[in-house]
Amino acid sequence: MGSSNPSNPMGLWLFQRAQKRNLLVSRVRVRVQDKPKQDMKGRKRQSPNRNRRRWQTVDVAKSAGVLDYKNATMLRRHITAQGRILPRRFNQLNAKQQRHLARSVKRARSICLIATVRRRR
Repeated sequence: MGSSNPSNPMGLWLFQRAQKRNLLVSRVRVRVQDKPKQDMKGRKRQSPNRNRRRWQTVDVAKSAGVLDYKNATMLRRHITAQGRILPRRFNQLNAKQQRHLARSVKRARSICLIATVRRRR
């Protein structure tokens, strides 16, 4: 994890700060937009998994992603639309990092940096 080189200056600054404080820097899976539904006339029946959302791995160190309760934008990536913390298989974190993430999310909720439940749009 130590040799990552973030491209933007804010990300570099946060990454270096995290390394000095021995904080965790993670990778996150971000949802990609749904494909637009197409007309099925004249086409063969496709598998039901074809139009599902895909997961794309994003290196959080490059996008200023320190797992800290003060970094609300980073923590929002680890939360579902209902406000639940995503499981480890989506976050690609080990058990220790997942516990640290859960603690950070709960701290951020308690001081109202992130909402408990997101608003519907």
